[in-house]
Order: sequence, then structure tokens, then C-alpha cells
Amino acid sequence: MIRIICVGKLKDEIRNVSEEYIKRIKIFTKIEVVEINEYDSSNINNSLKKEGEKILEKVSNNFIILDAKGGQLSSESFSRLLKQNNLTFVIGSHIGLSEDVRKKSAMQLSLSKMTLPHQLTRIILLEQIYRGFSILNNQPYHK
Repeated sequence: MIRIICVGKLKDEIRNVSEEYIKRIKIFTKIEVVEINEYDSSNINNSLKKEGEKILEKVSNNFIILDAKGGQLSSESFSRLLKQNNLTFVIGSHIGLSEDVRKKSAMQLSLSKMTLPHQLTRIILLEQIYRGFSILNNQPYHK
């Protein structure tokens, strides 16, 4: 089972791509995407705190945050990570993640050295999950 906790909702023009990857991933495993509302970012510290509290309500002890400062993995290494049961990934809002969420995460993962919009991060993560399962199952998608 894979859970993705996301702060913010996808724009309509991106939602179809997300739904397509979710449909593909469901061939291999159960997947759940949980969207948490973004808070008013006029007070960044307050927004991060509120979003962080909502995230921590939804995660178990072992979760991975997506962060530009995190470590990077090849697609093959990432696929091996997918062998774990009950993986949870967390994607913050456009203002990032609270320090509490960062400290409690088991791993910080970067999908790129470049900063990515959080909505695009979700699509890239979904694509890499699908690619990872394709690798594990010797499917032609990866090639």
C-alpha cells in the first residue's frame, strides 16, 4: 500500500494526468492520495504549523518527505524502496513543510536538484512509482 499525503489540491488540467498514473499503479498495489487544505500563506510560520499538524495526523512513524534538499535515488534504487509495505510519501505546499514534519520523517527524498512546483512534484512522484513497479515486474514501460 502506498499513501501520498499532499498539501493542496491539483488544478483541473493536471488532475487527469494524476488519475491516469493512479489507475496504472493500482495494477501493482493499492494507492491512496490524501489532500490536505493549504492554509493562508500570509503568515508562513502559522501556515506551516497548521499544515504540519494536519500532515502528522495522517502519517505513521515511517514516512518520506519530498524535499529539494533530500537525497536522490536512481529509478532502479527507488524501485527497490517500493518493496517495503505501507510506504507513505508527503508533499508540502508551495511554502514547504514544517520543521516538525521534517524532523519526524524517516527519509528526505529529492526528485531533482531543481526546485519543482508542488503540483508537478506529485505527478513526477506518481510517474516514478509507476516506473518503479514496472522495473520490479519486468514491464516494458521502463525501457
